[in-house]
Amino acid sequence: MSNLDLPVVREGVWFYAETVPVRVQVLSSPETWGTGDYEDAPEIAENQPILRSTRTATPPVSLGVRLIYAHPIFLQGVFMKISFPNPYGYKLPSKDRVASIQKDYKFSDDYASFLLSQNGFLVSSLEEDIRKNDYLSESEEDSEGKPGFRVLYGLNSNDKYYDLEDNLQSFIFKDYFFPIGSDYGGNDFVEILAGKFKGYIASLDHELYAAFDSLEEFIEEFKLENFDELPKGEKTDMLSSDNIGIAWIVAPSMQIFTENCIHCDSEFCGYVLDLISKES
Repeated sequence: MSNLDLPVVREGVWFYAETVPVRVQVLSSPETWGTGDYEDAPEIAENQPILRSTRTATPPVSLGVRLIYAHPIFLQGVFMKISFPNPYGYKLPSKDRVASIQKDYKFSDDYASFLLSQNGFLVSSLEEDIRKNDYLSESEEDSEGKPGFRVLYGLNSNDKYYDLEDNLQSFIFKDYFFPIGSDYGGNDFVEILAGKFKGYIASLDHELYAAFDSLEEFIEEFKLENFDELPKGEKTDMLSSDNIGIAWIVAPSMQIFTENCIHCDSEFCGYVLDLISKES
């Protein structure tokens, strides 16, 4: 009987050397596996049949004989969903600090709750941490065709590259999109602040606005007529529209984004699920 024919009792992911994801299957088998090492004694090196008692209905496992054992299968790619909250954020800010910045920028209560319970996340922090298995679960969603993911910014993080307020200073869309993180190419993840997609999470195409130092330059280049005369909601809808093409909307809220979207592969490269396109 091959391994593939054996019934699977349980499955999970174990981290070999605390870094390499390995799929583990617990199989029910009529024999125990040997080491295959010729230097070991024959009863250890070779597979051994499990002897069943014909005089009792008691399972042999009660006699100390193993009927179930673990078999690690190394994979080229394991895909995992990351759970929040987890220990990989920055020091949590005070409620007053979060309330103050929320008042200034009008981001959602969902995002305020994220700052209070998590305050940032860097996917590469998982790789060397022995606790990571508690915050990862195997996913059927692979990374192909999905937006990359690197970091969620933290408030008062003292991080040169991933501090929330530092990234706000240079962000030309901050009146309409609130920057919450980025991918490996510098594309910003944002919460939309107004309009019909208020509260939604999107990925912005950095290549379409990186060359501009101000929103005014962007408006002029893209010939957004009468932009300044529109209400804030309509301005935001215009910037979010497919006609301009900078926004890839992926989730209806920050809570759903962190609960369902953020994944990584076996090399701890992050990516996110696009729940909006998946629903349509």
